[in-house]
Amino acid sequence: MDDIILFGHATEKEAEAFLRCLHTYCEWSGQAVNFQKSTVYFSKGVPKNRADKIANLLGMCKMKRDSTYLGLPLFWSTNRAQCMDYLVKKVLNRIDGWKSRLLSKVGRTCLIQSVGASLPIYVAASNVIPCRTASKIDKCLGNFWWGGSDSRKPIHTIAWSSLCKSKDALPSREKLGQIMPIPSVCSPLCDEEVESTIHLFWQCSFAKAFWYGSPWGIRTDAIQCNEWMDWLQWFYCIKNLPSNLDIDTFLTGALCIFDVLWSIRNRVIHGSNITPV
Repeated sequence: MDDIILFGHATEKEAEAFLRCLHTYCEWSGQAVNFQKSTVYFSKGVPKNRADKIANLLGMCKMKRDSTYLGLPLFWSTNRAQCMDYLVKKVLNRIDGWKSRLLSKVGRTCLIQSVGASLPIYVAASNVIPCRTASKIDKCLGNFWWGGSDSRKPIHTIAWSSLCKSKDALPSREKLGQIMPIPSVCSPLCDEEVESTIHLFWQCSFAKAFWYGSPWGIRTDAIQCNEWMDWLQWFYCIKNLPSNLDIDTFLTGALCIFDVLWSIRNRVIHGSNITPV
């Protein structure tokens, strides 16, 4: 046996009982207790003078609140992200030691995989790492890989979703009605609701017929989407896609439907009769 945790009431009687139990165990096993490395922890309700007496009786030091065991904190506060700051500091300390070495990107990758990423994985085996802490660690390792330093800023990676944002610039009647007076803002295909892009390409009765008549037979009524981001998230879920269809093929087909609907819509606005579907 290497380590043991004993629980009891903060009384001198129980402290003496612990000592007797430890003494008996040592006699039977031939092992010895290292009192210099042993500690005792008291809850907040224990008076200081009583805690001092019990610690002196046991011959142990009082454990601090920030004590760790096998590199992990023994006590957690309600702010788990703050408790995990030690993990970020450990990663930073290791990176600071690597910066002095002249390494290629291959060497940096090996260090990150073998050493830098091992710390978070070790902690994650017993604790859930908050997203904020994981982002800090990822940023530290990313800066190291790109070769950043205090004097030179590294290349920063940015999520494509943050850069590629829809400007919703298609001149639908809803958009045009916001900047100029027009006879009607209703959809020219159904003349029922305001012509927004989501209505024109998805919610309009004319669009519903196109989607249902497509090779996938999609019923748009069954998918509640009021914004294009909801639409994308729904179809990016693999279980929601039609069988034997990947997302790239589906999006290509969806773009073709959008193009046809937009072309028909423009012909109707400019005087052509609507094509029955």
